Amino acid sequence: MISIFIFCLCCLTAGAKNLPYHFSGAVGRGSGTPFTSDPPNTGTGRITGVKVWELNNGYIRGLQIKHDYNWGELFGRNTDIEHEFILFEREVIVQVSGKYNPGNWIYLLTFGTNWGRTFTVGQASGISFNFFQDYPLQELVMVSGRFDNNGLTSIAAHWGILDLGYTGKNESDVAHH
Repeated sequence: MISIFIFCLCCLTAGAKNLPYHFSGAVGRGSGTPFTSDPPNTGTGRITGVKVWELNNGYIRGLQIKHDYNWGELFGRNTDIEHEFILFEREVIVQVSGKYNPGNWIYLLTFGTNWGRTFTVGQASGISFNFFQDYPLQELVMVSGRFDNNGLTSIAAHWGILDLGYTGKNESDVAHH
C-alpha cells in the first residue's frame, strides 16, 4: 500500500510549483485493490463532486470522485443506496472524516467544505478518523485507499493548493444530496 501513496506524492509534487502538500495517512483494514482518484496536474481539474454508495444501515460500498465535469472511476460497488454531493462554484472540500472497523470496512464518510456544508453517508459505527488541511488555502485534491468485493476497506486524503484562478466549474452548477 505504501507504493501507491509514494506514486501519488510524486504526481502531486512534479507540477505543483512547490506549493504545500499534505497527506492524511490511510485508515482501515487496507486489504483489497488499491485506488487513487485522479490526481491534479493530469488535466482532470479540481474536485467538484462526490458519489458514495452505502449498504442499507451498513458500511460504505463504493466511492466516485468528480473532477471538473467528469466522474472518475468507481472504487468499490455501485449497489444499494447512492448519494451524490455537487460542490458550488469556489466551494472546496476541506475536511474528510468518518468511522471505520479495523477488521473490515469504512462505515461512515463525511465531507466538509469551506462554505460550512457537509455531506454524510453511512452508519456511525466504529473508530473515528478526521482528515483536514494543514494550510488555510489547501483543499482535497485526491482520495486514495483500498476496496474489496464488498466495499471500501481503507481511505486516505491528499491536500494541496491548486491554481486559485482556475475553478473548472460553471456558475450554474447546483449543489444537492
